[in-house]
Amino acid sequence: MNSIKSQIMVFAVLATLIPSLGLGLLSYRQNEMQTSENVTRQLHALTNYASREIELWRDRRAHEVNVTATSNAVIDTLSPAGRTHMRSPAKNPRALAHYLNSVAEKLDTILELTVLDASGVTVASSARKPTSVPFPSNWPANAATEGLVVAPPQWDERFGTASITIAIPVLSYDNLIMGAVVAVLDLGALQPHLKSPVKSPPGEVLLLDSSGRILVGSQPGAPGQGHVDPLLLQRLAAQPGDSQVFQGVTHPEVLGLAEESKDLGVTVLAERDLAEIHNAWADLRHGFLILVGFLILIVAAVAFKMGSSIVLPLRRLISAADRIAEGDLEVRLSATRNDELGHLTRVFNQMADRLRRSHAEIMAA
Repeated sequence: MNSIKSQIMVFAVLATLIPSLGLGLLSYRQNEMQTSENVTRQLHALTNYASREIELWRDRRAHEVNVTATSNAVIDTLSPAGRTHMRSPAKNPRALAHYLNSVAEKLDTILELTVLDASGVTVASSARKPTSVPFPSNWPANAATEGLVVAPPQWDERFGTASITIAIPVLSYDNLIMGAVVAVLDLGALQPHLKSPVKSPPGEVLLLDSSGRILVGSQPGAPGQGHVDPLLLQRLAAQPGDSQVFQGVTHPEVLGLAEESKDLGVTVLAERDLAEIHNAWADLRHGFLILVGFLILIVAAVAFKMGSSIVLPLRRLISAADRIAEGDLEVRLSATRNDELGHLTRVFNQMADRLRRSHAEIMAA
């Protein structure tokens, strides 16, 4: 550290390192915040996309069930004349059950179809034990206008998949409510629609029931076997729109958010692996450290070159001064530089010449 060259190198490295680290740390923090905001926006995009697909999927399934509810086989069986004359094959509940079976077999998303009369009694069904649907107390009054009853989704042990039950009223030809068609839908059919492989950003989407049980997810696997902590759902619901870090379903630690889908009565949970996000930050940090290291090497090399250009002439001057001090007055240095060291070398040569002349005059006297 006593060497001028060492001091120049240390100063150059510090002058490069301190501002670079300060600006790099500030840039890293800003990038970290920006990345978190971008990931939050991407998670919102995932939940919005899933909610739209859920709504479209429900509307398609409701249309399919509505087609069944408006079929002649259902209307004729539920009509008072049809229930009086059961000898007609078209008005026989057994024939209607066969019809419902054929419809359920053609539509993969329908697990069960059941026809109820206006009092809620089962008339015909494609299942041996039809699913019961609790109708609202004012259902006969509002069924003609709202026309759809959606029961909360659940994990159906009979079918080994998540299911949701919808009911659509059956209207007579003169627009009177005669009953309803109840359809149990396979919620697992939503799995490929929850996330687009092309448009959707990275992350996974999960549909949860009110208790936090996983019904279906965008990642292929075995849904219905896991649960999300209800306290976590309450915490996410308390801060809607804000992403939080928590122990995820698809990864040990995730950044995610939850939104409620009113169309199906489920909670849409979107999460992304926190390690993947940290990898992006780590890549930025590594790139910055490599850049700073490269700059330090360049600055150190330039400082070493500059220090050598200063120290080597000074060492020659010191060596020449030592020789003069020892009595050797025949010392002369080459002055090829035009800077301060070159001027100092020329002055040193002039001083040495005067010393030789003075010494020669003294010797001559």
